[in-house]
Amino acid sequence: MCLITSVLICSELLLRSRLVPEFALLVETNKKLISVIGSKHISDHWKELALPKYAFRASASSLMLLVHLFAVLSPILLFLILDHFVDLGLEKLILELEAIAASTLIAIVYLRFRRR
Repeated sequence: MCLITSVLICSELLLRSRLVPEFALLVETNKKLISVIGSKHISDHWKELALPKYAFRASASSLMLLVHLFAVLSPILLFLILDHFVDLGLEKLILELEAIAASTLIAIVYLRFRRR
């Protein structure tokens, strides 16, 4: 039961987080970085000036992705910590293939119905 609860809370946090837009920003930054590096119309001098800015932007975006991902997965981590003190059976359940498949299916169904 706590696995289902944590999966539903994680799914709701995923909907409300900026994880997907942050990932899109990282992809866009990397595309721009690749286009600047591969461009023959931009001199090496301007590439040297632009690359650190794109690298900083990509690093900041990657760090924000990590923060958002940790925030989305925090309910499962909190239930695992609680399971250490009170035997909820989550630690054994979370490693079973059937439980992983069921929780993934629950999350997909919840997200599909929630987005409508």
